[in-house]
Amino acid sequence: MKLLSAQQLRAADQFTIANERIASLDLMERAARGCVNWLNLNFPELGAVAVFCGTGNNGGDGLAIARLLYKQGKKVSCFENKLSEESEDYTANKKRLPIPLNYLNETNFEELLATINPETLIIDALFGSGLNRSVQGFSAKLISKLNQGKNTIISIDIPSGLFAEFNTTHIPKAIIQATYTLTFQRPKLSFLLPEYGAFAGKFHVLDIGLAESFIEEQTSPYNYITAEFVKNKLAPIKTPFVHKGTFGHLLLIAGQEGSMGAAILAAKAALHSGLGKLTLVSPSCGLEILQTCVVEAMVFRSEERRVG
Repeated sequence: MKLLSAQQLRAADQFTIANERIASLDLMERAARGCVNWLNLNFPELGAVAVFCGTGNNGGDGLAIARLLYKQGKKVSCFENKLSEESEDYTANKKRLPIPLNYLNETNFEELLATINPETLIIDALFGSGLNRSVQGFSAKLISKLNQGKNTIISIDIPSGLFAEFNTTHIPKAIIQATYTLTFQRPKLSFLLPEYGAFAGKFHVLDIGLAESFIEEQTSPYNYITAEFVKNKLAPIKTPFVHKGTFGHLLLIAGQEGSMGAAILAAKAALHSGLGKLTLVSPSCGLEILQTCVVEAMVFRSEERRVG
């Protein structure tokens, strides 16, 4: 799966809108439905929900999710953190919202947050992937306060405060610590990097129907390998009468006294790749262990200096 930058994903949005002839508001609704479907599948006993929105398109996603959940009979409360001028789609979804909107500010936010009990599911739609500087001021205080609670937090597209790519200049306290992240079309590179990937929690990719033809034309040095990709693209298809020699012969030299576990793991991984034959060369101390744990492999002592 090709990973795209935030800029490339925005371009994919625009290409889809122009070529599919779908309004940006309808594309936002499609994304919101995908999130709600995921919530219903993974939280079938969902009770109260608190949705925190900025005033850009990520906040528009949040308002659409709030409306759809409310129409399903969920107990929904909605909170706005005014960041700048409202985007058109945010304003449109604000007009559609059938419940009151709570406006957060420096003087009331702690009091309003105190009304949310620990069992309430929090949806984070404060900042989206277009963020290009660290969150500061009141918004940073709000994020820090949300992180201090015990609630399950689900971030929409990206945890608020996290950049989509590299985050070397970031302040960790000003990034939402998500339990789950529902990201659109592609994972963000930052989800996969050790320094800040943990902020995304467990991420799930939702297909919102962006034009795959456009995405495949984009250049990127980064790819994300999924189990489905390995199964469908890499694992060879074997018919009943094929010979094992047709699928490759791997020589694996591994192991030392007291550390045979790595050799076993490497051998089992090699067999799972679909190869036909595996030869293991290891010190004599590992012969019995390897022949017991990896019965499919041919095992030779390294002292023999001979491979079958």
